[in-house]
Amino acid sequence: MKHVLSMILLTLIFSASFSTIAKAKDSYIVPFQIVMDPNSKIIADYSFNPHTQTLVCKTDSGMPAEVNWVYKDFIHKGTLPITLVDDARFQGELADPEGRVAILNASSVKIVASCDYQNMG
Repeated sequence: MKHVLSMILLTLIFSASFSTIAKAKDSYIVPFQIVMDPNSKIIADYSFNPHTQTLVCKTDSGMPAEVNWVYKDFIHKGTLPITLVDDARFQGELADPEGRVAILNASSVKIVASCDYQNMG
């Protein structure tokens, strides 16, 4: 139940915070690679194996894009490229191992954004 409430909160906050800039496209599931139009955003569900995987999101051109995610019921913000981790032994930003990321392309050009899992064996 706590996870469901966290997802609803995240969706509402993402919708409110980005509503003046961009409307969300369809939802995606990690892994994905997508061309993002200028001033657009996407939302993607993810689920990585705790303590053994990380989530890596980036753009192909090096163009920055904003990313938001929830960790322990708080929204965190960052810029692509980013690695989300659930274990402080790994380098990256802390995130719940299951959740949702929102990526915003606030630039005036198209970008290719992608997210994938990385094994940390």
